[in-house]
Amino acid sequence: MSDAPSDPKHAAAVRMLSHALTLGDSDTWLGFADVIAARLTDGERAAMAFAALVTLDADQVDGVISAATGATGGPSPAFLNAAEELSWWAGFASSHEIDAGAVACVNAMPLPRRQAFLRYLTGVAV
Repeated sequence: MSDAPSDPKHAAAVRMLSHALTLGDSDTWLGFADVIAARLTDGERAAMAFAALVTLDADQVDGVISAATGATGGPSPAFLNAAEELSWWAGFASSHEIDAGAVACVNAMPLPRRQAFLRYLTGVAV
């Protein structure tokens, strides 16, 4: 009995994975990504990603996800004009990063300032 996948799409993915593992360079890994995007279902790719991610520690998972999604991480400290620098950061940040940053900033405000800010945003007394 052969261990080779019977599905030709799976066989192509397995061959390309073997090439990527053997060569180990970024171009081959990106080629593997192209092959699995074309040959595997969304569910198969998600299961493959899950299986790989659960083997990594939390910092490695964060790094992989940031690299894959183009996430920018948190904003750098503002040196000159905080509003301009944060606007620049927000132009590159993912929507998740923007949401997390906004919540963190609002939660860090003293209560009177937070209430004034929420009034400003909603036009409603809080």
